[in-house]
Amino acid sequence: MSKVGAKSPNAIHGDSLKRARELLRIEAEAIERASSRLGPSFGDSLAVINESVTAGKKLVLMGVGKSHYVAHKLAASFMSTGVTAIFVHPSEALHGDLGSIREGDVVLLFSKSGGTSELLGLMPFLKGRNKIIAILGDLNSPIARQCDFVIDASVEKEACPINMLPTASTTAALAIGDALVSCLAEDQGFTKQTFAGYHPGGSIGKRLNFHVRDVFHSSEKCAQGTSTTTLKEVAQQMSTHALGAFCALRADSTLEGIITEGDLRRAIARGDDMNSAASSVLNKTPLSLSLDMLIDDAIACLEQKGKRVNCAPVLNEKGVFLGLVHIHDLI
Repeated sequence: MSKVGAKSPNAIHGDSLKRARELLRIEAEAIERASSRLGPSFGDSLAVINESVTAGKKLVLMGVGKSHYVAHKLAASFMSTGVTAIFVHPSEALHGDLGSIREGDVVLLFSKSGGTSELLGLMPFLKGRNKIIAILGDLNSPIARQCDFVIDASVEKEACPINMLPTASTTAALAIGDALVSCLAEDQGFTKQTFAGYHPGGSIGKRLNFHVRDVFHSSEKCAQGTSTTTLKEVAQQMSTHALGAFCALRADSTLEGIITEGDLRRAIARGDDMNSAASSVLNKTPLSLSLDMLIDDAIACLEQKGKRVNCAPVLNEKGVFLGLVHIHDLI
């Protein structure tokens, strides 16, 4: 028996969605405001980072509390683009890890208050040896007054009920850091091929390092026949070889067209005679892939706007049918 005045599950559900959407709106606005406030200091910071990286120096990122996680993530992002970057905890730097920071390295500091004592304690040992860039929530803070460049990451309010939990502020700082990473990558001539070399594992590694030849289903495993094959036989073939398509081949094994599961369902829904020839519903201009195509490029082909398909035939340069690839093979 529910308590008098207690909210129903549906009411609680609706209320939580309303609050969550408002919190996301606040964070989105924080990023928009950060974007509108970006000025010369961003370009100057990027130029210094570019010069340092080109000279073989590294980036050192620092932060305390929630800013520690922002700095740590961005160090990893810089490294994934081939830039030597490390995270050093300010407390550890004060107790010996300062030795990991060499003269000429660029130091990036993250702080909402701009008064983080551990960062301030490092200033005498960094100034003069290193360029210091700070991404701060307060441009009039002690840290701001001691840095070479300061980027504004201030927010009007946090996206939490008590306006204290770092939410919008960390989101804005992270977004600004991501902008530095992306702009630097472009300036340094970073390419998809470069990224492949730094990221061989996981789904990203698969997309950038493997080709269609590594995942496709060879022709003998595919539903196939000719344009005169009946729709009933097409359905039987597609049941036996469940890859999402039937391929109609000419006598020289070149592809004449395909019938997808969707094509077949629509034919049945229209009441088409299942003894009619495949040619009655054959798509003679299907999207096709090549064996040497990168998986990432193959996914882009299958998911292109307005032409999204789940599978595609693989052809050689003469149009000979080699097999099929399903979107599930690629992701």
